[in-house]
Amino acid sequence: MVDILQLHRKPPYPPGSGADRRVWECGKKFAELGTSWVAAPWDGDTPPEETVETLDIATPWLNSKVSRIYFWTLLMAARIDILNEIFLERCLDAINSKGLEPDLVVSECPQLSPAALTIARRSDAPFLINKHNAEFRVVEQFLDGRSIPKLVRDSIVDRHQEFEQRMIDNADAVVFMSESDCESFDLSSTTYSVIPNGTDYSKIGTEKSSTQHPSIGGLDTSKQSCVFVGAYDYDPNKDAAQIIINEIAPTYPEMQFLLIGRNPPSTDQPNVLTPGFVDDLGACLGYADIALCPLSMGSGTKLKMLDYMAAGLPIVTTSVGIQGLSVEDGETALVRDSTAGIIEAIEQLTTSKSLRDDLGSNAQELGKQYDWGNLFEEYDRLIGRLV
Repeated sequence: MVDILQLHRKPPYPPGSGADRRVWECGKKFAELGTSWVAAPWDGDTPPEETVETLDIATPWLNSKVSRIYFWTLLMAARIDILNEIFLERCLDAINSKGLEPDLVVSECPQLSPAALTIARRSDAPFLINKHNAEFRVVEQFLDGRSIPKLVRDSIVDRHQEFEQRMIDNADAVVFMSESDCESFDLSSTTYSVIPNGTDYSKIGTEKSSTQHPSIGGLDTSKQSCVFVGAYDYDPNKDAAQIIINEIAPTYPEMQFLLIGRNPPSTDQPNVLTPGFVDDLGACLGYADIALCPLSMGSGTKLKMLDYMAAGLPIVTTSVGIQGLSVEDGETALVRDSTAGIIEAIEQLTTSKSLRDDLGSNAQELGKQYDWGNLFEEYDRLIGRLV
C-alpha cells in the first residue's frame, strides 16, 4: 500500500467547481491504490469521505482568492518566491505533524507545484502534476482588454508560461485534461497522459429521471427553462452569468434561467433564478429544457458539459465549452461564439422539440465515454509505473 499526497489551493469538498470535483474524484481513486491524503486549506472543515485523509494547510495567503491567485501571479511574474516559501513551510508542518512520508506527490495547482516538487524530492518520491488547465492561457484571456500596458501584460503571460514549463520539465509525469492543453507546452522529454474530465454518468441520469426534484424558489415548472452550472467566483463563469443575466434572459422573458452553483451573482432580472450550490445536481437538471455554456475564456475540459450530456440535455455552447470533447456542431450541441448566435440557437431549440430530442439523445450517448470509472483506469497504469 502506498501513501499518495495531493496538494490543492482550496478545499475540494464540497466541490464547487470542475477542478474541485476532479481533485476529489482523484482522491477517491487514489484511495483504491493506498492511503489518499488531500492537503488543502481545510481550516477545520472535515469532509464526510472516510476513505480520504485530509491535511490542513490553511494560511491567510491560501484562504483568500486575491492572494492565492492574483497576488501569487504578480509575485511569480516578478520572480519573487516568498509565497512559494510560505506554502512550502505550511505543507511541511502539516506533513510532519502526521509523520507522513509520501510515496507519490501530486500537484493540483500551479501555486503549490514548487512545494509539491520539493516535498517529492525530499521524500525520494515521484512528482506528478494533474494539469487542469494551461494556466497561462487563462491569465492571458483574463488580462486581454483590461487597461494594462501590452508590454506588462505580455510579460506576465510569458513568465507564467515559463513557470508552468519549468514545473512540467521537473515532473516525473503529467496528466493533462485535454489534447489542446498539451499543445501549449514542450513535452519532448516529458512522460504524460491525457485523462479527460468525467461525470457520474449513471448517478446524473438517475437523479434527472427521479420524480423527487428539490424545490427551487420561484420556479414555474410550466415554463421552459435554461440552466447554467458553475462556480461564480471563477471569472469565466462569472462573465458567462452576466451574459445570461444582461443579454440572453431579457430576450426571452417567457423563459426561466437557472444559475446553479456556488456564489451565484445577485440579479434583479425577474426570470433568472439563483438557487446556488445543490447536492443533487442531476435532480435539478431535471427541471431544464436547454443547457447553456456561454464561456468566452478558459481552457481544459468543462465538467458542466459532461453533466449536461449525462442528463441528456440539448446544449448551446461556445467553442471554449467544447475544448477537449468530441462534440460536433449540429449533432451533439449547437456551437456559437457570439451572444447573438447563442440567442438564435436558443430560439431554434425552443421551437423544435425534435431538435431538442435529437441533440439531447446524441449528447447522452457521447457522454457514456466520460464516466469517471472508465476514464480513471489510466491512473492505475500510470501510478503503477511511477511507484
